[in-house]
Parts: sequence; C-alpha cells; structure tokens
Amino acid sequence: MLSAVDASKVPYELGLHQIAPGVYAYLQPDGGWGLSNAGLIVGKDESFLVDTLFDVGHTQTMLDHMSEIMKVKPLVAALNSHENGNSIAI
Repeated sequence: MLSAVDASKVPYELGLHQIAPGVYAYLQPDGGWGLSNAGLIVGKDESFLVDTLFDVGHTQTMLDHMSEIMKVKPLVAALNSHENGNSIAI
C-alpha cells in the first residue's frame, strides 16, 4: 500500500512536490486566472501526466520541473481532465 505524505508538510509553492511514492503534484499557487495544478504518476518504467496547463509557456515550465524524473521514467501518455486555455497535447 502507498503511504501518503502528510498534506500539511507539502508546501503550497510553485513546483513539483511528491505527495506519495510515485505520485507528484505540480502546484501553481495563488489560484489566479490561468493557474491550475497538475499531477505526475510514476510507474516502474514510465510516467503519466494528469493535466497540461493553461498555455504552452506554463506547460513547458511544468515539464522542465519534471524533466529529471522523465529522463529515467519517460512520459508515455497524458490525460486532460478539463479544457483550460490553450493547453497542448503531449
């Protein structure tokens, strides 16, 4: 069974935060217009992205934060749970 991280220990600040083994949240604080969150699920050999962001710039910044993980566990698919801005298909 996966053990979750105590939510009070995860800082609400820009960046990628591990919230359970192999489960990451990418946070964009303040919740202003065009800002949202996304997730990365990391398996044995690959990664899966849950949501791209509002536009190409925000999405690229997020992917840059995830790049060290994805070098070892390549991104194989993405799921957008909602439409938002000009998000891109990966």
